[in-house]
Amino acid sequence: MITDLLNSEDIRAPGEQVPPGSSAALIVWEDLWAVPLTAAVRASGGQVAAHERIPADLAEAAVSAVDSAG
Repeated sequence: MITDLLNSEDIRAPGEQVPPGSSAALIVWEDLWAVPLTAAVRASGGQVAAHERIPADLAEAAVSAVDSAG
């Protein structure tokens, strides 16, 4: 098990962006569906070449474009 992935700075920094009198939530999750895939790739000698996240607004725009074209 991997521990200590978050530290107090990881929590403090976003919290400083929240205006006084406002609230925010910090959500952390693990994509468990990827665990068997990752294990299989590593077992076959594969390596991560890139790890990127697509911003939600870009993903939503792409879905909208496909829906409009469809």
